[in-house]
Parts: sequence; structure tokens; C-alpha cells
Amino acid sequence: MLKDRVSIQRMMSAPDGAGGHPHSPVTIATVWGRLTVKRSNQFTSAMQLQENHTHIIFVRKSVDCIGGDKVVVDGITYDVLTVDSFSGSIYKQLNARVIL
Repeated sequence: MLKDRVSIQRMMSAPDGAGGHPHSPVTIATVWGRLTVKRSNQFTSAMQLQENHTHIIFVRKSVDCIGGDKVVVDGITYDVLTVDSFSGSIYKQLNARVIL
């Protein structure tokens, strides 16, 4: 059951009138989804603390979302790390982590 409102944001550049093209998040869709907590897992890689994806967000397979997008659910922003689609499923799985 998809019960959460999910806003999908993508970084896009637009002319700023001063010759620059800054990147800013643009909401490309607001859809129904389901947010679940996967785990909170930290590990050390290359002498730096890394964090795995901590949340899974399910959306309909037709939703345009790619790794690198951001999603906002209940005012909390998440980085989409990877997107998985499974054959036979009507859902797409967004593997994400909270932006602190």
C-alpha cells in the first residue's frame, strides 16, 4: 500500500542572468510511495566513515527516478543511491539515505 507522498527532485541548471548556470533542485514529480526503514549501518572505507542506504522507498515502476535524485517524504530529504526494478513487479525500489 502506497501511503506516503513522495516528491522527487533532480538537480538542474538554469541561467542566472549573470552568465552562470547554477544547479538547484527542481521537483519533477510528486507521487504516492511507501517509505520503509532498512537499517542503520556504518562502516569504514579508505579511512573514512561511510554509511549504507538506510531507507527503501517504493514507487510505481512508471515513476521517473534515477540514482542521484533526491526525494522528500514528510519534510525529510533522502539521497537516492540506486534504483532497482524487478521483473513482474509493478513497483520500483529506491535505495536511499537521509541527508543530514
